[in-house]
Amino acid sequence: MAANLAGMTKVREVRDSLERYRVGIPELVRRCRQEGLWPKLPLGSVTITKGMSIQHLGTLVVSARGAQAFVNFVKAFGVDPSWDVDRQVAIAKEIVEKSAS
Repeated sequence: MAANLAGMTKVREVRDSLERYRVGIPELVRRCRQEGLWPKLPLGSVTITKGMSIQHLGTLVVSARGAQAFVNFVKAFGVDPSWDVDRQVAIAKEIVEKSAS
């Protein structure tokens, strides 16, 4: 679902995006957690900080499109973001820009 909402409808698009953002996805997760943007995970939850997930790929891609795009994306999952979405968007845009070069 995350890939589709981010505009990746083919497996090849997902694979290519995972390759393109293989460094950027963990960076987004690390920075958003370090800066306290994302809510803390419940005690005992598994954290994914060294790898990649399609959900985090979608978060990166959609965040780079802007705050409203990201809010619409997470609301499709029943999440109402209460954190600094603008800061997350700035981080995502920086990462995507670095990945393009």
